[in-house]
Amino acid sequence: MFCTSSGRPYCHSHAGVAFRRAVERAGLQTQGRLSLHSLRHSYASMLIAAGLNVVFVSRQLGHANANVTLGTYAHLYAQADHAHTARAALQASYQTLSERTRHPLKRADRWKQLW
Repeated sequence: MFCTSSGRPYCHSHAGVAFRRAVERAGLQTQGRLSLHSLRHSYASMLIAAGLNVVFVSRQLGHANANVTLGTYAHLYAQADHAHTARAALQASYQTLSERTRHPLKRADRWKQLW
């Protein structure tokens, strides 16, 4: 993933130190410690939020199987499912409301309904 100017691979701890220095130089601030591993979790979270299935996410992360991915990210899949259901309900509600306002009753028809 990272290599020195001579093309030799960086030791993982050296890559982490270089990453933290780059974060400091960029002036990035976070609540916790920003590490290369936290970027991995962010990537997985974004894939799940985008609705990608567990097998695809597992392969992207290089996990041995989807159970490893579910063991770590099952709560995010539950959140994504709830978000999808809520979004669908809101869209259906909005569509119903917009149809009503697009075709308002004529004034005379409104009076007929009231009487």
